[in-house]
Amino acid sequence: TRNASILEVIVHVAVSSILLIKFGIIGVVIGALSASIIRTLQYAIYSVKRILDIPVWHVVKNYVVYFACFFLCWIAGSLLPFEQPQNYLSWCIMAIAVTAVSFVIVVLAGLIFNGKDVKFLYNRIFKKRS
Repeated sequence: TRNASILEVIVHVAVSSILLIKFGIIGVVIGALSASIIRTLQYAIYSVKRILDIPVWHVVKNYVVYFACFFLCWIAGSLLPFEQPQNYLSWCIMAIAVTAVSFVIVVLAGLIFNGKDVKFLYNRIFKKRS
């Protein structure tokens, strides 16, 4: 884990330094996000190999699917026919609509790509206990 921490710091400093010049503080945030993503992937791979005993491709598939969901939600939210919110109520209405669309996208992706897991979870939650 020491080497992983060193890599995280190197990525954070390098990406932040490069992007700071062009994007300012947003570049530093992107650098922090990049380092966090790398560290999260390292934790996931370690957990899969040493603790969970499941195939690595299963975790990679989930990352790819939900990363795609993030972009689909972002695109869908930006395509909704709303104007710039003028007050708190209009912002809340817009947020509810974006949340509903995002919920549908994520649930459909879960059903399509993780059907067995969703069925197992459904049975655990709603199955009658004897």
